[in-house]
Amino acid sequence: IDALQELFSSGAINALFDLLRVAFIVVVLWTLDWRLALIGFSTAPVVAFVVILGFSVLGDFEKLRVKSI
Repeated sequence: IDALQELFSSGAINALFDLLRVAFIVVVLWTLDWRLALIGFSTAPVVAFVVILGFSVLGDFEKLRVKSI
């Protein structure tokens, strides 16, 4: 149980550091060239849509696979 608790706590710490790293990169990019940052960040909704669509397709495939067995 202690190992599992350590796994979750270290995962939360790693997620926090990753979030801070992304925030730092966003601030630096925005500071250096806001127009380029705006172009780069405008791709985020497209990427999010593709990821959500991919998970949806994978979920449907998994349901189909389980149903056919």
